[in-house]
Amino acid sequence: MSNNPKRRPREWVALGDSFAAGPGAGDAWGDRPECVRGERTYPLQMQNNRDMPGPARGQKPAFTMKACTGDVTTNLTDQNNPNYQLGAIKDTTDFVTLSIGGNDVKFSTILKACVYGIAGDCDQAIAGGRGNLYDGVMHTNYFNVINEILDRMRWQDRREFYQRTSIYQTGYSQFFDSFTDQCDTTSFFPYDGLNIAPLMKKELRRKLNHLAHEVNYVLNYWIAILNVDNSHGTTLNKPFTSALNYADVDTAYTNNRFCRDGVTEPDRSNADTWFFHLLGSQGESVDSNQGGKNSTYDGVKAEMQAYDNPDINPEVEPRWVIKTFHPTSAGMDLTATFMVNFKLKYREAVQATLGTTFDVMVLGDNVPYASQDPTSPIYQGFMRHLRSIFGSSRFYGFPPDAYPGLAKIEYLGSQQPDYLGAAPHECYPGATIDQLHQNFRDSPDSNLQNKLVILQAGTTDLLFDIDVRHAAQRVYRLIRTIFKRDKNAVVLLAHIPMIGIGGDGSTWYNLQRRVVEYNAHLSAVADMLMRQGFKVMKVHSSATPREHMDGDFLLPNAMGYERMAYDMAEAMVLVNAIGWLPPNTDSQAAEPDDQDSLKKAAAAGSIQQSGAANEVPKVVCTEDRSQSVGQGAPNSKGILDAIFRGKTKEKFVNDVACKKKEICKMSTNGLHGDPAAPEMLLLNATECVYAGGSSAGSDFNQLVVRLPTFDYDLDNAQECKDAVSDILKTCFEESEDWYGGSWKGSDGLSIEFSNLNYPRSSVLDHMGIIPMEADAVKAAVEQDRPMTTQLPLVANDLGDYPESEWV
Repeated sequence: MSNNPKRRPREWVALGDSFAAGPGAGDAWGDRPECVRGERTYPLQMQNNRDMPGPARGQKPAFTMKACTGDVTTNLTDQNNPNYQLGAIKDTTDFVTLSIGGNDVKFSTILKACVYGIAGDCDQAIAGGRGNLYDGVMHTNYFNVINEILDRMRWQDRREFYQRTSIYQTGYSQFFDSFTDQCDTTSFFPYDGLNIAPLMKKELRRKLNHLAHEVNYVLNYWIAILNVDNSHGTTLNKPFTSALNYADVDTAYTNNRFCRDGVTEPDRSNADTWFFHLLGSQGESVDSNQGGKNSTYDGVKAEMQAYDNPDINPEVEPRWVIKTFHPTSAGMDLTATFMVNFKLKYREAVQATLGTTFDVMVLGDNVPYASQDPTSPIYQGFMRHLRSIFGSSRFYGFPPDAYPGLAKIEYLGSQQPDYLGAAPHECYPGATIDQLHQNFRDSPDSNLQNKLVILQAGTTDLLFDIDVRHAAQRVYRLIRTIFKRDKNAVVLLAHIPMIGIGGDGSTWYNLQRRVVEYNAHLSAVADMLMRQGFKVMKVHSSATPREHMDGDFLLPNAMGYERMAYDMAEAMVLVNAIGWLPPNTDSQAAEPDDQDSLKKAAAAGSIQQSGAANEVPKVVCTEDRSQSVGQGAPNSKGILDAIFRGKTKEKFVNDVACKKKEICKMSTNGLHGDPAAPEMLLLNATECVYAGGSSAGSDFNQLVVRLPTFDYDLDNAQECKDAVSDILKTCFEESEDWYGGSWKGSDGLSIEFSNLNYPRSSVLDHMGIIPMEADAVKAAVEQDRPMTTQLPLVANDLGDYPESEWV
């Protein structure tokens, strides 16, 4: 999803449940005591933040606080509710914050059962909450909330320039460190000697954290589905924009949860713990929050049970009960700071990357690999889009003119396709997690330093049901190897996209439920590694089954990959903002792409740069056939047939090679403009690519047209048509000596034909995706039948999985 906030908002509304109302965070606030709001909850701290953007310098936007403790999704849309939250939204509302969903899955009941032992069986409570998450009712209610917000804003009716990101859904935080030992023998109930409450063992803490991860993932997934119909693409005046954006506040609490190292629980006065214990102060100075200290066990139990009774007015409930397990003022403060400085002022955070070079290694399986055929709409998956995003001045909020000093992405990896602009990588279609681990260890590029690794793995393991139980542990070990090779690395651990075709997220196949559970485990892996001091951040993948290739249950389409690229871009902006980005100690000025391409191809022996005897005005024939006699070089007719693809020469020259709408459908540096038409002209493309022939054959050819500027009028450039015709005539029609040719004009326009597969290179063994039969994938999804094949499994030589690696 792509965040594009309004720079100078005039008014906004805070919506949601107790995680926005903030019981216990400071003194009671507002004229609705039944909503149990705290004066230091994150929306109020946002409004009071000195950096909060407003309609003019030094002015704050108008603000309405509607969040109410205890509310579920249906409360927000209930017009008979005295605190009808959505009633505050108007067509002039610029944005809302939204914290909702926790009460729908019964967080409060689950905590009382699992932590305090007073609300029934823990496992049954968790199963009930999880059932609510997946039964379709919460989906309907959540979609009703979002659609009513957008309708009341009249978001779809706004002119495109004013369609900004308008809904910020905050996630829920894990409460515990789940990999420490000291809580295994303690209870959180204040009357410890009664032995009433469960011991907070690691297994229990993992269960509770895992549910939080599942809820966060599902909310994120639903947001991505809603954004399919509520987004617009990049234009010359505006960057890609999604109406909804997810705010992952969980990572901000990483060092401030219950049961972390060095804390003997239950420590009810530790100000560095950002959640309230029952009867805890947690650093708050407000005595009215600390009532009940002299209560009896029966009194405390009765109060806590009463709060679950819908007939009891929350106004009469003591805040010392309601605030339990809610964020303290310190936690709310960090949430507010994150929302203001990274979400609402996101464009400033993007601008802070100016001049940065990101050294990126993409490590993964089929999904990041996508297609390595430059004629494919998913050519190089999100990698191409990610480079284009940082190369577009609109991403930074600048005018569309070329802007010096934009951030750059330099891709790393031992897998280097031969075609122009192709990004090297470490992606292996069909590879399991263990195979990726082995391939990474074998790669000479694994030892490159100061790199940012985007890791997306596990699709194959889930489809083929390969040791899924230990999948997260195997990812954990792979990441530890990354840091063993490069201690300064940053790892973006990407969720795998949802598998399937179509749907609105209201129903779930079993395999899709396992995707949710696996991604929730990946979130826990990232959290554990962060607690261990490693720079690891989870990234949600926003591609949904509504944006998949036709008939493909696995691979997103071009727009799906572009959404994923924006997910990665936002994570990269964040790691730069928090100071994680490794230093670029060995960066050098890049040479022009055309020279770099020629040098690389010449080093591989596939191009002989021609001397004067071979030159005609402006045309240079390349790739000398005499260098490869007897090795199966394509003849000139085969090359021309592959290039023309059934068209006449005249049609090819006029309607493809020199027609911007056609030649620039694929580009190494262009940015898509319309989510409804991902094949459309790329708005800022200057390096346009067309290919013909078979990717597996000797006739695989590439045409590259480089434009002087993205707005160059190629359609009316007669010199383009003349140059293409001259190359075809001189190097192919009148000669059997070459299978490449180039031309460069005085105004910066250049044209190059080259053969990609000849002479054959070992990297071409990775050009085609290992097929995953569509019917088999369909059965794996819809009938819950794991795929079967003779996969070359890699032996697990890393030993058993100790408890310390369980997440």
